[in-house]
Amino acid sequence: MKVKKRSRIIQTVCTVTGILCVVALFGAAMVFPNYYGRMYDRNTLNHIVFTDTNITTYEASYDSFAEKLHAIARGWSQQESGLNAVRTNELEQRMDQGELTKIAKNELNKMYKLGIIPDKIVPKKKNLTQCERYTIYETKETDGMKGISLWKLVYENTKRKTTLYLDEEYHKIYYLELSYKESKKSKASTDSLPQSVPGGNYDKVRDAAVSSVYSIAECWQAMIQYYDISSYRTELYNSWVQDDVVAVVEFDEKYQINLIYDCTLEGLPLRVGLPLSKMIQF
Repeated sequence: MKVKKRSRIIQTVCTVTGILCVVALFGAAMVFPNYYGRMYDRNTLNHIVFTDTNITTYEASYDSFAEKLHAIARGWSQQESGLNAVRTNELEQRMDQGELTKIAKNELNKMYKLGIIPDKIVPKKKNLTQCERYTIYETKETDGMKGISLWKLVYENTKRKTTLYLDEEYHKIYYLELSYKESKKSKASTDSLPQSVPGGNYDKVRDAAVSSVYSIAECWQAMIQYYDISSYRTELYNSWVQDDVVAVVEFDEKYQINLIYDCTLEGLPLRVGLPLSKMIQF
């Protein structure tokens, strides 16, 4: 009897142990994948991973912003190729619009301090009505141009509409356009000048007022500094002011682009920079 009883106890213990082992294995099979996933995420999150691809459209490795201007000038000069822009919607949804607005604000402040724009502009996230990301590429595939990514941002409030094209990598503003919803007289407006000036010097007073209007000739050196043009390949570039509105930058003695500074006496509207919308199909 004792032997049978002992045998039953051993059998029961073995059965219970087997059941516990099966439960433990089942639990481990359920828990381990989640644990491993969390551990893998901790080890890889916030680590940049570079993937080598053959798609040059989305590469973004330029030594300077001037190199990008050179690439655009080269693509624009080759009429058989031309430039195009593709919209990348998936990245628009992931980009922090507040951060974009902060970058735009800093760049506009730089342009103001350099004297390129006459007024200080402070964009706000709540006024951001359009936020689109584009990549510029050559229409016909060549071995010369890498993709150039930029953001089109539009801010609008009760007073004015601010449109700008912002480079994704160097954060330079390619093009800026200000349009006011109400008529705004500039400092140079002569409407308020008296028609009778002591000493008969009305023409001199008028000319002094008009001369305060910004022109590309007056702010061209500041624009060269802002766009970092002089950094291009040991200064293998040339530039000249074509007229009161347009200046030309020539790279390698053959690739040209125009930069504009279009501001009427009324100060409305104001257009500054590279007129991408007229050069490239967006």
